[in-house]
Amino acid sequence: MIKRTSKVDLLQGFIEKMFDEIISHDLTKLKLRVYKFKLKYRKLPRQQIAKNIVNDQSFWGGILAAPGGLGGMFTLPVSIPADLIKTLRVQSYWY
Repeated sequence: MIKRTSKVDLLQGFIEKMFDEIISHDLTKLKLRVYKFKLKYRKLPRQQIAKNIVNDQSFWGGILAAPGGLGGMFTLPVSIPADLIKTLRVQSYWY
C-alpha cells in the first residue's frame, strides 16, 4: 500500500529544508569573499570597503527579489520563502 503524504507534512518538510538552507553557511566562502573585496579595494579605508560590500549586497538582493513580484498574488506562497532564502544567502555572501 502506498503511503500518501499529507499537505501538512509536505509544508513542514519544505519549511525545515528552508531553515536548514538559511542557517547553514560556509565560513570559508565568506572569508574568501571578504578577502576578494579587500584585494579589489585595497587602497580604500576599511570603512569604505565595508560600505562597498553592503552596496553589493543591496544590489544583488534587489536583483534577486525582483522576479518574485512578477507573478503577483498567485506566486506569493512560493516567492516569499524563495526571496527569504535568496536574501539571506546574499547576506551571508552565498552567491
